[in-house]
Amino acid sequence: MVILVAMLAIAAGACRSRARQVGPRVDPELANLTKEQAFAKAEELFNRKRYQRARTYYSHVYENHPNDPLGRRSLLRVADTYYEQGDPISLVEAQYKY
Repeated sequence: MVILVAMLAIAAGACRSRARQVGPRVDPELANLTKEQAFAKAEELFNRKRYQRARTYYSHVYENHPNDPLGRRSLLRVADTYYEQGDPISLVEAQYKY
């Protein structure tokens, strides 16, 4: 009986700690930018060939403004970041996004 109570206590503690981890983590910098500022930052990173980081900003704009012209343009730029990386897996991702 004592073992059962101990196991239940451990399971309850595990569930509680897991509940704190659930939910998307938003980069505080992204949360404070307008869609235009986020897109401009992505363009800057793209020009510096920091494709993965640029993709984060483009994706943020698209996910938060999918019906906006800038949001749709961001989705195309996500595909461009994959294409520019040039490795076989990235090229498949680019094809999928285009």
